[in-house]
Amino acid sequence: MPAEQFSLQFDPGYTVEERISARARHVKIEIRSHTEVRLVIPKYSSREAALAFLESRRGWIDTQVKKMRRQHESVDVFGYADDGVTALWNGEPKKVHIVAYSGKQAVLKRGEKWELYISRSGAEDKKVVTRELRKIFKEEARKLAEPVLNQEAARADVTWEKLRLGDQKTLWGSCAADGTISLNWRLVMAPPEVLRYVIIHELCHVRWRSHGPRFWAMVARQMPEFERWRIWLKQNGYKLHAALSA
Repeated sequence: MPAEQFSLQFDPGYTVEERISARARHVKIEIRSHTEVRLVIPKYSSREAALAFLESRRGWIDTQVKKMRRQHESVDVFGYADDGVTALWNGEPKKVHIVAYSGKQAVLKRGEKWELYISRSGAEDKKVVTRELRKIFKEEARKLAEPVLNQEAARADVTWEKLRLGDQKTLWGSCAADGTISLNWRLVMAPPEVLRYVIIHELCHVRWRSHGPRFWAMVARQMPEFERWRIWLKQNGYKLHAALSA
């Protein structure tokens, strides 16, 4: 059944997406962003009961969405100014100066002064600047992730087959049964230890598919301080999503 979207009358500022799931055991509400909420309905559950549950939780939904909206509106990690833009890198804002040049391919030079060399036709176009920085950051994410994947896989005595980078709204990483590790490229904007934690987390899923005690014990062996970075991601993930947003 295709997903269905509808607006809740008590807050027209966001929509609720209805998703039928063959894996879910209980009706679940996911706050995906300040504009999107997902209602997950188990395949054989009553839709009417699920909608009634949604209605009963509308006060909680409203509170969470408004909180996320305030966070989104207060984020100042990617803003334009006359002399450049501000982007997020390793958990810290970085000023990127825009330099128009005759080349066709955008190049980011990092040093004491960060400069994005971009074609003259795109230097004053915010959408073009955003697109090129996203592309560069995604490439950097791959360069940073692959060595960590190899190192941590060797330490954990597991193997991975392929790395995929995406821009998932709710996931920072996943591990497929065939050994494919998927990571959110936005992790390149977080402190390096956050990227390492997510990689370790997914590599541990190669051996343990669920989040049971043995899984978390393995994560702790690989990274004893993982809880610190897990909390960082929970508290600051919205900043990564806000930066370089399309």
